[in-house]
Amino acid sequence: MDVKDFGARVERWGWRRVVLAALYQRMLRLTGLHLFVINSRPLDVAMPMPELPANHQVRRLQPVDDDPAVANPALGLNAEFLQQARARGDICIGYFDQGELVSYFWCGFNRVPADPGIAVKVPPRYSYAYKAMTLASHRGRHLQQILTAANDKLLCQEGYTHNIEYIDVANFPQRRASARYGNRTIGLAAYIERDQGHWIVHSPGVKKVGFAFEQDL
Repeated sequence: MDVKDFGARVERWGWRRVVLAALYQRMLRLTGLHLFVINSRPLDVAMPMPELPANHQVRRLQPVDDDPAVANPALGLNAEFLQQARARGDICIGYFDQGELVSYFWCGFNRVPADPGIAVKVPPRYSYAYKAMTLASHRGRHLQQILTAANDKLLCQEGYTHNIEYIDVANFPQRRASARYGNRTIGLAAYIERDQGHWIVHSPGVKKVGFAFEQDL
């Protein structure tokens, strides 16, 4: 990191966070320890949902949408991922502009592959949001916020009560974005990569709700 970049980080995040992030990255390189905050919030059926422009639509991705989605490499989707996600019962909420998928995220409800060799165990009646993206042509329009509002309403109707997620402890931009949606930290979780697998630990608050990292062999 050059001096100019370091100064910009300090100005934005403060000395304490920048130093902690540097120490964490060094610890990660030396020990293989991955440390995460676990955030959660109640789903909000009253989250504001703006009126969409003409020929714009928010809805769940259907199998009929899979081929066009895979055909656009910028979306980062492939047939194998879609097949596996659907087999798990995961759902995708998407924003369509003139019939074209331009923004989306996925939700899992049981056990979802996460980092290499690691899966996430999702508590009952919780939704775990993952794999979010917006095409470069549509960024800056707060489409993920619109998707979140629509998805919360659908999930509440289906009996789900909370969102849950994990974020790298040093990923301050993502942690700030998470807080804007009303997420609060309920605890920490960590794992260390080993030749025989992973050593995994969860704080009491995380154990209480039933979220867990598990081996994904």
